Amino acid sequence: MKKLIVLLFIALAILMVGCGSDPQPVEVEEPEDTIVVETQVFPPKVIEHKTSAFGGSVPEWVFMEAMDLEKTEEYSDSFVFVFDDSGENLDFLKAWASGFQAGQEVARMVSTRVKSKFVGAQVGDDENLEKYMENVVKTVSEAQFSGARKAGDFWVYQQYYNDDGTPDNKMYRYLLLYVVPKDQVLDAIDRALEEANNTNKPKNEEEITARERVKELYSEGL
Repeated sequence: MKKLIVLLFIALAILMVGCGSDPQPVEVEEPEDTIVVETQVFPPKVIEHKTSAFGGSVPEWVFMEAMDLEKTEEYSDSFVFVFDDSGENLDFLKAWASGFQAGQEVARMVSTRVKSKFVGAQVGDDENLEKYMENVVKTVSEAQFSGARKAGDFWVYQQYYNDDGTPDNKMYRYLLLYVVPKDQVLDAIDRALEEANNTNKPKNEEEITARERVKELYSEGL
């Protein structure tokens, strides 16, 4: 009987030691909530503008992107280009607007949009195709857009602010709105594509197919 009691105590001791050696659960600290720091933005404030002396308001097109203007009913048949310059002297900006070379600047903007569409569409990375498009862009940049007309101009005088909200400098901004009939721009692109095709003949069927894809791309517009 004594042996049995001793054995029971030994077994109980072993069990207790075994339990003591079990790994203890590790408390995992909950991550603190992420603190989002909001950056305060201080947009420029309009002090004066072209028609403020007469109680007028800033026209809608001043707040819109060119491509958004093209989606409106008023400009649905045109490509729209907005040019702007800024400075501290309004007379200098008026002189810039008065001497603005519309045809030359429109051609530059059209060529920029032609290049951007080609790159954005990822038509191909073939060296010959890129050279072909370089010729197209160059030809378009030299095109004459006699149909370009000024559809509006506007200036604003604004107070700018530092990141902490304190006043910074004051600046004039002058904007010019020009429109060109879509047919005239697309015809110029077609001529540029054809000229580039004749100047640098495709070397194989793959290149012919790639150029056809480019032509199809621009038939949809810019």
